[in-house]
Amino acid sequence: MQLYETMVNNQGVYIHVAEVHRKLRNEQTSLVIIPGLSESAEDYIAIMEKLTPRHIVVITLRGRGRSDSPASGYTLEDHISDIDAAICHLELEQFVLMGYSRGVSYQLGYAVQNPERIQV
Repeated sequence: MQLYETMVNNQGVYIHVAEVHRKLRNEQTSLVIIPGLSESAEDYIAIMEKLTPRHIVVITLRGRGRSDSPASGYTLEDHISDIDAAICHLELEQFVLMGYSRGVSYQLGYAVQNPERIQV
């Protein structure tokens, strides 16, 4: 399993994104994971391995892991914009979106604003 990592610029805040099976994203529905409050993409590598082969993206939101930790900007809207910046950068059209723990509120906020992108 090859892990690809990138930093996405969200208005000056760099967001860490990890993905596996990048070549499969046009062949099947991608899974995008939003980790919990103190988690980062690295915490989801074992899950990524178990769900192989599937295109999986894990977005480490601001203030966690390798993502930037700005002095301010931690509202629901800021976190939703981190998700949107990563999704736009990866050019994902439709996908399954999963949040864990505190990540659920950010995932739901994104889904409410972008229902056409969410695959069920």
